[in-house]
Amino acid sequence: MQKLDLENCRAETLLGALIYAMTLYRRQPHAALAQSIASHLDAIARHPDVPEVVRQVGGMREEWSWGGSATAQPSATPVRPPLLN
Repeated sequence: MQKLDLENCRAETLLGALIYAMTLYRRQPHAALAQSIASHLDAIARHPDVPEVVRQVGGMREEWSWGGSATAQPSATPVRPPLLN
């Protein structure tokens, strides 16, 4: 997988690509796509022009770095917390 060049990548482009990849993953989960999402999250965490609150989202990288193991694969259906009454 190609390493992202943070010096020549705008933060907005990186975030847009991440949202696009997550949308594709939601439609059809795939190990390579999950790894790409993990890579983008890592890049967001290291990007110098990303605000701290957004940079913290990069900490979710491990949630996507499952490496294709069938037992550790993230669910295709998002887990939603129960609604408060």
